[in-house]
Amino acid sequence: MQNRYWLTVMSLLAVIWQSILIAAPAVQETGELRFKDAYWDSIGGSYPPGTDFVFLQLNDPDANDYSAASDSVIIIIECETGDMESIFLYETSINSGIFRGALPLVLETSKFLSHLKHKYPEGFPREDRDGTLIAEELSEYEGMTRVKNLAIGDGALQVSAGSSVIATYHDALNDWGVEEDISVQVIYGGWEGYVSGTWTAENSPYVVVGDVIVGYGYSLTLAPGTRVEFMQDASLRIDQGATLQISGALDDSVYLVSKVDNPADSEFWGGVILGFYASSPLNVDISYAVVEHARLGLDLSGGSPTISDSRVSHCGDNDSYYSNRAVFVNGPYQISDCVIENNYGDGLLIGSDQGSIIGGAIRNNYGNGIVVNGGPAVITGVSVLKNGGNGILIQTYGPTNQPTIHQCELFDNSEFDVMTNASNDVDARFNWWGDATTAEINTGPNPKNLSRISDYFDYSYRGKIKYGGCVSCPPAGSSGILSFADSFGNDLSSSYAPLTDSAFVKLNDDDLNVNPAVSESVTVSITTDSGDDEFLVLYERDSNNSEFRGSIAFDLLVTKLVKGIHENYTEGPSSDSEFQRAVDEQLTLQNESTNSMRADNDGALQISPGEKIIVEYVDALNEWGSPEAIQDVVLYGGWAGYVSGVWPKSNNPYVVVGDIRIGPGYSLTIEAGAVIKFMPFASLLVSESATLRVLGNQTDSVVFAAYYSSPADSQIWGGIQTTGSSYRPSKMEISHAVVTYGRSGIRATGGGGTFKLQHSRVANCGSNYYYGGEQGVYANSPLEISDCILTNNLGDGLVVSGASGTVKDCEMSFNSNAGIQIQDSKIAFERVSAIKNLQDGVRFSYSYNDADLPTFHHCHLYDNTLWDFYNGSNLDIDAKYNWWGEATTIEMRNGSNPKNITKIYDEFDNSYSGIVKYGGWMNFPYVKGDINGDYQLDISDVVGLISYLYAGGAVPDPIEAGDCNCDGRINLTDIVFTINYVFAGGPEPGSTCP
Repeated sequence: MQNRYWLTVMSLLAVIWQSILIAAPAVQETGELRFKDAYWDSIGGSYPPGTDFVFLQLNDPDANDYSAASDSVIIIIECETGDMESIFLYETSINSGIFRGALPLVLETSKFLSHLKHKYPEGFPREDRDGTLIAEELSEYEGMTRVKNLAIGDGALQVSAGSSVIATYHDALNDWGVEEDISVQVIYGGWEGYVSGTWTAENSPYVVVGDVIVGYGYSLTLAPGTRVEFMQDASLRIDQGATLQISGALDDSVYLVSKVDNPADSEFWGGVILGFYASSPLNVDISYAVVEHARLGLDLSGGSPTISDSRVSHCGDNDSYYSNRAVFVNGPYQISDCVIENNYGDGLLIGSDQGSIIGGAIRNNYGNGIVVNGGPAVITGVSVLKNGGNGILIQTYGPTNQPTIHQCELFDNSEFDVMTNASNDVDARFNWWGDATTAEINTGPNPKNLSRISDYFDYSYRGKIKYGGCVSCPPAGSSGILSFADSFGNDLSSSYAPLTDSAFVKLNDDDLNVNPAVSESVTVSITTDSGDDEFLVLYERDSNNSEFRGSIAFDLLVTKLVKGIHENYTEGPSSDSEFQRAVDEQLTLQNESTNSMRADNDGALQISPGEKIIVEYVDALNEWGSPEAIQDVVLYGGWAGYVSGVWPKSNNPYVVVGDIRIGPGYSLTIEAGAVIKFMPFASLLVSESATLRVLGNQTDSVVFAAYYSSPADSQIWGGIQTTGSSYRPSKMEISHAVVTYGRSGIRATGGGGTFKLQHSRVANCGSNYYYGGEQGVYANSPLEISDCILTNNLGDGLVVSGASGTVKDCEMSFNSNAGIQIQDSKIAFERVSAIKNLQDGVRFSYSYNDADLPTFHHCHLYDNTLWDFYNGSNLDIDAKYNWWGEATTIEMRNGSNPKNITKIYDEFDNSYSGIVKYGGWMNFPYVKGDINGDYQLDISDVVGLISYLYAGGAVPDPIEAGDCNCDGRINLTDIVFTINYVFAGGPEPGSTCP
């Protein structure tokens, strides 16, 4: 009430004074009032601590009333401590319109407030007597210090650190010719720039008006009770090599808060931010701190931060890019007994390093409670409750980066209480999951798909959340870990190498170590694809080890049996009874020669190359408190790494478990009948200067296939690939092969090397699982391809780029893109069918050299979904003497040529493109008079026709090819017609057909 009275009085005096001085103003302009420093320079938003005067400057031509004398104006100035004063500003010179003045500052109010805080550390005992107590204490303090505190109108302004100082000027005539009060404001004792030393409660609040920075080699300590208030967007930053010590106490926290009470999103301060990518250590130790209304909260992206007994709340904001976390740690960290709550994004984001979070609560955050992005976080005794996203979201990869979550409360989060996207299991034992999830766990065996946990049971590529031993759950055991091993006890990844003589099994299970003084044993079962079943006893390595090992010998009698039957029945048994007789005969022979035959439980494992071996252990009590059967599976005879030499059919099947490579200067020959099966992603790689020979024959092809029949996209193999170069070319010759379900069936790259593919089939290659490289065959080296079928491939059937050579007597059909894709290649295509592909039959893209152009003669090009021939280059293409199908042939016959053909894309569709020269087209899908089917009309066709008619020779294929004069019969006149064409320049066979 007293302050309001003085404000009214001073305002009235100011109006009266200016009324006395005002004459008729020549101008009307709104005054501009500014706080200045002692040099009359601008000061920004605050006076630094220790300033003893405020300086004010007014620019207002209206106030220049007397041109012959310097004028003056009155300014009312007040502080949020409660003091109010008036100050005269005097014109700097006659007619300048610029007025200046200064007012001393005193800190008696600040001293009085410190006196109160020390006398009443817990606050006033009765809120209803606050005003009375303050008045009594003020009277007592003034008597004790002999200083009149809060003396309004005494010519000095009472201020305290962080208080706002407001100056008001009554402008009698503004720009619009009316009265207006103009106010400006600054902070007394505002901080920004580099800081160090110790901040105390006595000098609080510290008002930060711009970023404050602890520089390299310096330290800043915030003592108990310190209060730091931040203006909008201002932050506390710690450079590399600096130290921040926030040392609150149990009953006297350190507060880092907004200067504005209940700020809007746009008024939030920046946060405590550590230097990014610091090469020198950052030392941050925070205890008993309260952090509120910051955009980034604690953004501790470097150093080794320690945070204890602190609270971070209402941080992040809806307008901020960084509103996805309130606390971020990315170095070795320790967080204990902290509360992170009511924040706008995630509560805690853990970066790539390791650390621990012990005790406290992370709750009611708008996003996830905790996000683990890396490092083996140890989370113990934390309540993670009621968050708007997941309670804990795990995004880490690799077995050593998974968090450990023990003795926590995990329930009532909006999405999942724990969710993992990692591929490895997560140890989340001994937690309380709330009533509903606990009841779900206690119903039936475990592990299983729980409603509030998202893991392996939702997506099989993820690991499991190991929730065993939870509060109010069955007692947990120790889950056994079972694996095949090598003779040294090292875990086996996927297969035993060919000719390995024994399988080794390893089991770890603490539950089996019943008596630490005795070496114990356990029995497991082991089976093969061929049907042999054996039991294997594993023995504890020492009396108190919990690791059990054992081995069983391989017996290849089954392989010998199959080979023996094949040798005696090369065409295969004709009936089931004959097959049984063959088996019995071969078993008798083997028994006589080896005194052994296949039998279950005989202590040896009957097996053939490529078979799976399965070992199984029944764990009576796993870590979820349930019985569980666990298995491990490997292949026998798996191939990987460098290969060379000869692969005969007798060692079938060859199972490739990883990439196999023919090394530089080496060769691999694969003989007729060999079957090579590839595990997912595995490839056959032919290095530079290496040679691959595939020698199938007409009755016994070589098969390259995926290990799994009808594989999914993710189960296909990598394909056959050369990796040679033009100066060290590789060589690949493949005959009578079947290549199926490879990413790209065959890729012959590297230029220069020889690539021959004959009498082979490439089908069902390519996959949506991979990006790029989907086709049946790809080549950019000299090639010879003949008598091959490339069909049903995902992508193109054949792609040639920068290649040269010939492609003859082949079919490219039912491929997802083009049958043939050509770029900058001089390839002669003869008697090639590109039909029924789902896009184009032939697609020619471009050529850098006009001489490197393909030719297409005597080919079948029809029934493709888009274009039968697409010329995307500006060059003309020789595509004469081809069969284009009945509809296109009729179109060609009608009218003059060349013209725009419906199924051909060329110059008639786009002026940029060249012409497809389709002249001399075939009128039938065969050549009249071509008796031997080589698309050549010569003396051999005359001889063939004579042999057919008069000597019982081969029938023309098709027989209509023998009807040379198109009269519907094959007789002597057809022989004469052909002789006249070949030797006398007569009409071509078929030319007289309608």
